[in-house]
Amino acid sequence: FPGCGDSTMNIVPSDFVAEAMAHLSRKRDDETRVYSLADPSPLSIPALTELLAGATGRSVVRIPATRNIGRGVVRLVSRLHPSLDIPGEAVEYLAHPTHYDCTNTLHALESTGIICPPLEQYVDAMVTFVRGEWP
Repeated sequence: FPGCGDSTMNIVPSDFVAEAMAHLSRKRDDETRVYSLADPSPLSIPALTELLAGATGRSVVRIPATRNIGRGVVRLVSRLHPSLDIPGEAVEYLAHPTHYDCTNTLHALESTGIICPPLEQYVDAMVTFVRGEWP
């Protein structure tokens, strides 16, 4: 997507979120602390695109374009494939730089064995689930 080269997408597995929430909700040492249940090393949008392409057996064709063209293409694809239902404004979301500070979370989960695995470790399971092929 145009303008998203440095932007990241923070994806975490639900197992990590559930385990982290269960552990953190029992902590009473500092009830004012904020915990971001996020990937401390999120992938950039281009890296995520390549990873998902590989996991789904697709190729990526990069075409230089403006955000306006990107929004139009996303709307067109959604009209051609209504099951996708992706709004053109998704381009802005993907191009918006975000950062989640996981410092408190990493410190609180240290030595618990609860970690957010890199997306590369579970992307195949995620694709299998989305395709409806989950056992």
